[in-house]
Amino acid sequence: MIIDIVRNVRRLLSYTRTSKKELAVGLFFKSFERLISIWMIADLLGNCAKAVEQGDLSLLWQAIFFALPWLAGIIILNAFAQYLFGITTARSAASMRSHLLNLLLNTSLGKSIATHSGVKLSYFTNDITVSFDSFIITLITPVSSIIVGIVCLVYVLRVHWLIALIALGLGLITFFYSVIFAKWLHAIALKMQRLMAVLESRMKDILDGMVVSRIYGLQENLESGMAGTSDELCNEGLFWARVSGVLGGINNAISDITERGLIFVSGLFLFSGLFSVPELLRVSGMAGGIVGVFHLSRTLVDIQRSMAGAQRVFDLIDNTVPEASGTVKQGNCANPILNFSQVSFGYNPSHLVLSDFSFRAAHGEIIVLIGPSGSGKSTILRLAQGLYLPVQGAVTFMSIPVNEWDTAALRNLMSLIPQDPVLFPGSIAANIAIGDQHPDPDRIRQAAEQAFAHDFIMTMPDAYDTTVAERGASISGGQRQRIAIARALYRESPVLLMDEATSAMDTETEAAVHSTFSALKGKKTILYVSHRKAAMQLADRVIEVQNI
Repeated sequence: MIIDIVRNVRRLLSYTRTSKKELAVGLFFKSFERLISIWMIADLLGNCAKAVEQGDLSLLWQAIFFALPWLAGIIILNAFAQYLFGITTARSAASMRSHLLNLLLNTSLGKSIATHSGVKLSYFTNDITVSFDSFIITLITPVSSIIVGIVCLVYVLRVHWLIALIALGLGLITFFYSVIFAKWLHAIALKMQRLMAVLESRMKDILDGMVVSRIYGLQENLESGMAGTSDELCNEGLFWARVSGVLGGINNAISDITERGLIFVSGLFLFSGLFSVPELLRVSGMAGGIVGVFHLSRTLVDIQRSMAGAQRVFDLIDNTVPEASGTVKQGNCANPILNFSQVSFGYNPSHLVLSDFSFRAAHGEIIVLIGPSGSGKSTILRLAQGLYLPVQGAVTFMSIPVNEWDTAALRNLMSLIPQDPVLFPGSIAANIAIGDQHPDPDRIRQAAEQAFAHDFIMTMPDAYDTTVAERGASISGGQRQRIAIARALYRESPVLLMDEATSAMDTETEAAVHSTFSALKGKKTILYVSHRKAAMQLADRVIEVQNI
């Protein structure tokens, strides 16, 4: 368990590179603050005892006034250290989120689709936050305790080695029971993090299906599902509270025993004439700093919350399979521009969607793919983009296998119009020119006109600058499809992939849009999945894809 904590801490530290100075200075200030606290209290008690021994009240006031500047220093050092730790936490969490996002955006889709999107969101919103909120405590405790412990050990050894040895022995006792509780708390914390991810994924399903749930009267079923997971999480939280409560009680008991034990041992030295009362109080106080080196149990609850979140994120990172990418970045439009040769593919290895499927698409040709639902028509478009690789056979683009293409270069030569287009937060113009760092307003308008979207865009409050609602909820399905068509046309790629691109349009609008597609014949290669007769009339060829 301790080895796992050290390993996770080392990995978390790798995300603090942008705040190394802040972290180092913060650790130094925190360690110095703890050392001053222990020394100040021990010295104050010793001086107070000396004042009582000598019956001199002025010595008591002198000790108090001497401690006040150090107390002010402690407050300032602690405040500044917390500020530096806050900077480190924020930057480190941002760095981990950026790294995780990069991994997920470049993960093989075959592995990615197996994880619910709500669970993925939980990694960003919950696990990373928990990891770094408690990470600093995880780091501060051992580092500052070791520094303080070494100084205290040197001080106590100068007085008497036996007291130092006893303090080390008492510290080891706290260490051993901390390890036992660590395993217990880690298992509970990990389960709680997983349940929170399930809860978030179910909540996402409810929000995404709000309309459907009301139409079909699913509120009670959805509430029941949420309540079950929520109750399970609550029960784990109660279990956590019981275990941490027991740990807290043991900590207080051991702390009291340790403190009184050190005073008792020091008292024996006092009766032997080796110590004076002031020296007894100073030594017993400083010996407490030695015991603190092993006080892992004091922050065990925070440590295990942090480590549970970190472990979930690191498990995801370690099991992420990056998308394969080749090195080819350029090709030519020699025929066939797209070639499927005896391709077999299945999302599940035991069930193929396509088997021994072949076809060729020439430059400028319009091909319409028809066939029953589930026959693999949309899959053909994904294979063409290199989103998936065939189990058998080969897919080539510009006479080069898709797996040899640089994925970004390959997809830059294609434009996709999905059946259910995704509109991102931002303006309509930004959604049309998506991916272009320097959008051209004239080209945006031209693409919108070709997609017959210009007229309805101009009726909107801010025309092309109108902000799109979440997932384009404020725009009809047909309008979203026309914006998606404008997006594809703006890109000016040689290949156009369309999946039921006009399914939400009325007949008149569809005919107008098809006139644009017809004008592209001979200029762009179009692969069009559709069941509509109007689409088939555009085609140079119609290919029927059969169920296996």
